[in-house]
Amino acid sequence: MKLGIKVMLAIGLVTAIAIASIFYWVSEKQETQIISEVDKQAKILFKQIVLTRSWIADQGGVFVEKKPGVESNPYLKNPEIRVGDKIFTKRNPALVTRELSQYAEEEGLYKFHITSLKLINPANAPDEFEKKALLEFEKGKKEATQIEVVNGTWVYRYMAPLYIEESCLQCHAKQGYKVGDVRGGISIFMPMDDAFVALSTNKQFLFISALVIIILVESILYLSLRNIILKPIGKLKNATHKISKGNYDINIDVNTGDEIGDLARSFNRMSQRLKESYANLEEKVRNRTAEIQRSERELRLLQKINNLLNSGAKLEEILDSITKGITSVYGYDSAAIYLLDEKENSLICKSYSADSKVAKKLEELTGLQGVGYRVPLFKGSLFYQIISKKKPIITENIIEVVKSNTKDKKILKLAPLIARLSGMKSGIGVPLLAGDKVVGVIGIGSKEKLSIKDSQKLANFGAQAGLAIEKARLEQALREYSEKLEQKVEERTRALKESEERFRSLVENVDEAIISIDLACELQSWNKAAEAIFEWKVNEILGQNIQILFPNRKQAISYIKKAIESGKYDGEIEGLKKSGKTFPGYISIRQLLDENEKLKALVCVVRDITAQKERAKLEKQLLQSDKLATVGQLAAGVAHEINNPLANISMYAQMLLEEFKKGKPDIKKLKIIEEQVDVAAKIVNSLLEFSRQSEPEVTAVDVNREITRVLEIIGHQYPRIEMIKKFDEALPKIKADPIQIQQVFMNIITNAIQAMPNGGKITISTRKKKNRVEIKISDEGIGIPKEHLPKIFDPFFTTKEVGKGTGLGLSICYGIIERHGGKINVESEVGKGTIVTVELPI
Repeated sequence: MKLGIKVMLAIGLVTAIAIASIFYWVSEKQETQIISEVDKQAKILFKQIVLTRSWIADQGGVFVEKKPGVESNPYLKNPEIRVGDKIFTKRNPALVTRELSQYAEEEGLYKFHITSLKLINPANAPDEFEKKALLEFEKGKKEATQIEVVNGTWVYRYMAPLYIEESCLQCHAKQGYKVGDVRGGISIFMPMDDAFVALSTNKQFLFISALVIIILVESILYLSLRNIILKPIGKLKNATHKISKGNYDINIDVNTGDEIGDLARSFNRMSQRLKESYANLEEKVRNRTAEIQRSERELRLLQKINNLLNSGAKLEEILDSITKGITSVYGYDSAAIYLLDEKENSLICKSYSADSKVAKKLEELTGLQGVGYRVPLFKGSLFYQIISKKKPIITENIIEVVKSNTKDKKILKLAPLIARLSGMKSGIGVPLLAGDKVVGVIGIGSKEKLSIKDSQKLANFGAQAGLAIEKARLEQALREYSEKLEQKVEERTRALKESEERFRSLVENVDEAIISIDLACELQSWNKAAEAIFEWKVNEILGQNIQILFPNRKQAISYIKKAIESGKYDGEIEGLKKSGKTFPGYISIRQLLDENEKLKALVCVVRDITAQKERAKLEKQLLQSDKLATVGQLAAGVAHEINNPLANISMYAQMLLEEFKKGKPDIKKLKIIEEQVDVAAKIVNSLLEFSRQSEPEVTAVDVNREITRVLEIIGHQYPRIEMIKKFDEALPKIKADPIQIQQVFMNIITNAIQAMPNGGKITISTRKKKNRVEIKISDEGIGIPKEHLPKIFDPFFTTKEVGKGTGLGLSICYGIIERHGGKINVESEVGKGTIVTVELPI
């Protein structure tokens, strides 16, 4: 055999063995590294779970609202508490750990299991791996790992012990534990299928690559043994050693144009990917840690703001908490909140937090107070840009900031001195957003240079703070409106008393007895009107059976049974006073349900109707007062409706808090919170606009819009009524008084609702009909008898029960439509429903 062939065979054999060894070593190294990374992730996850459990234990557990699907922990003593009309159930560390594991498993990420050798909950029983590990932990071992197949899936199992701390003894002292004992452990399941698939694919790739290289080496070794084989392999070997030592910043310069060159390029790509992966992992860990710390500070601040909102704190107190929180949480030197005054086209400073000495000097210099200072919004000013763009703006020229937002010559002249005294080098203006609506601006000042990161985190905070501020403003507006409404009712009542002295006693006795009973018919509450009507004092009557108030006790019980069966009852009944005297009365009975929609009590309203006929003479004078009372009831209904979006906001805020702790916040929940705030704002604004008193004013009216406003006011209060809108979107506007048009549709739709006591559909359609706009409102109610149809527009004609209507509604509607040059027609069939058609000229 020729020497060349021997050398080729010998070198080829050696080369094949070397290449195979190198690729095998790289493959094993990668497998070890992947398992090591999975182990690190498992340990990090374990520490996060332990921190979460420690926080919950330190707080003595957390309470969540008990809703459908939320069950109480049967292993806790007194796990439920009641706050108002809501029930909250306690979540201890073990239960929260199980629920977190369920969430993670549903996302397909990982799962973990808390277990112990001394069980309270059988669901926490250990498997064989966990039992063995727990026994080892009691001997002093710190952790246990294992790779195994679970339910057909490869998983990496990591387990570490949990030790008894002081806060744990309140639940586990009875098991004989003391501080420092091994309570149990947390077993973490990390999925490994994807990693093993990647390793298998990589091994196949390395094997094929090695085989190709060997074949090429054997084919061209005789002609290019040194330049094509030995040198590239040497470079590859050196690069591999560098990677094994942790040096990923390497590049093999082999440009042979063949498979070895491809291998070198693949190796370079692999090295680059390893380098990027390692760098990205470190960067992600640093960024995530910083985000969690910042999020925790933000959440504590937002929680404080939320607590103030729930406690009914004033808007000024909430704003002060926000500005002080910004300077303390983010470390900025000054913070101010300016609320938007759209009428005056300006911003008003409502809260200011800065160095008190500097603030005092600036106030003495300018002669202006920080809080209450009004900033005009003229085009081109910095605040104008922030509001119009709805985005934060960073500036490093404080002098220009001062000049940009004022036309006061004195302030313009003092701008350089103001900037120097403040010591601020840069600032950020952040819009306060409630959804898409700008409610104000946060002004930030810093003696250090600010970056785009500051702008981004403040933008997120501004969106959340804006929602809180808008909520506080809405609640304050609702309180003020309710106070004004009560004042108007009082003024109207006082005027009627002064003008009609002979009916003074009647007006003073319109108060109704409001009493509540339990399911055993025992009286639970008793107001002052009840004392006046029935002559019983509250301490005499509570606990007595309601039958004592009525001479016909069987009749009273039958009315209560009807209310329990159908949900309500209204009708006349004879009342019995303590003195033995009887009086004609009218009783309304309504169910009172608990949070699970189960009947827990009944509320009865009893009215003395002795003066019913005389009161009818006053109905015309009391019409406006009755309207105000109706609006008051709507306000109460709206207040109830607002509680629903507020409860949703609270729930999703708590969910976000938990997600932030896990480092995986769902931004979609912020959108839900934003939508719920818009719902509340829309309800309040609609009620305020409808109840506004103003002189008749003819203007261009969008009929679709006015009907929608009526539905926004009353639609939410009747969940069993389905409102179907079939609007012509191209409907032209009409010349009309919008308030009177609203009153027409309010009366018609209310009549339709009252005609369907068991629920149903109301269909409202609009269309253009020649030179008119046609509106049809149809219901599925009880209908109107044919003999009554010719009388329905007559004043005081009504088919409703006594106390249910005045007979003026349709008469008023007819007069309004006629004054607007329109027509109103009613078609009805008993048992099938009613159609009201209104035509108005364009």
